[in-house]
Amino acid sequence: MRPSITRFIQSARPSRLALAANTQNVTSLAKNILERAIQDAPRNDWTREEIRQIYETPLQKLMFMSQLQHHKYHDPSEVQLCTLLNIKSGGCTEDCKYCSQSSRYDTGTKAEKMIKLEEVKKAAIKAKENGSTRFCMGAAWRDMHGRKSGLKKITEMVKWINDELKMETCVTLGMVTEEQATVLKDSAGRYSMREHEQFLCFLAGCNAIFTGEQMLTTACNGWEEDTAMLEKWGLKPMKSFKKHELRV
Repeated sequence: MRPSITRFIQSARPSRLALAANTQNVTSLAKNILERAIQDAPRNDWTREEIRQIYETPLQKLMFMSQLQHHKYHDPSEVQLCTLLNIKSGGCTEDCKYCSQSSRYDTGTKAEKMIKLEEVKKAAIKAKENGSTRFCMGAAWRDMHGRKSGLKKITEMVKWINDELKMETCVTLGMVTEEQATVLKDSAGRYSMREHEQFLCFLAGCNAIFTGEQMLTTACNGWEEDTAMLEKWGLKPMKSFKKHELRV
């Protein structure tokens, strides 16, 4: 082969040094973006490219930086305990394949009417007695359209829990209008994970968990089991509404 052709072929091949340099530049760029995210004030204008570069950061580095960010604004020893109650089970008309409450599939979940206020009170009291500071309620339907009676009942539940138990509340009700959301505001899956996997979540910045006997339709870690785990890892339950007191 003639020397000129040989040189042409060699020059067309990607250089190992060039590939290594390119990889190093990408890693360095992601590192700079990640470190800037830690140093700067919280922001909500991230670009997709920035998010992609942070996502591609090696897991060990990403967890370490997440922990630094968490320590910056929160007490890392505190975890909020939340309890979730299914107040209206099954019969949802949506076809979400991951959801056991969809009426489109045979999941074994029966469609039931909304439970009474007294049942909610009993569940909320039990949750508070076991250390929960947030009580969450979920209803299986697509939206709140034409559910004035249901909305009234739910606002009564939320108001009672806020006023009588001084607990935080949240609801998952499908799609709601701005007016319905305002009314609710004014009234104010971990089970399959092994313990060391849960601890990795705490290490990365998780500071709230659902605890109790059941989620919406699946089992949940028990009260005593969670208490023992928190004590083992040196974590303590967070008080109601305290999470808003960010450290600066």
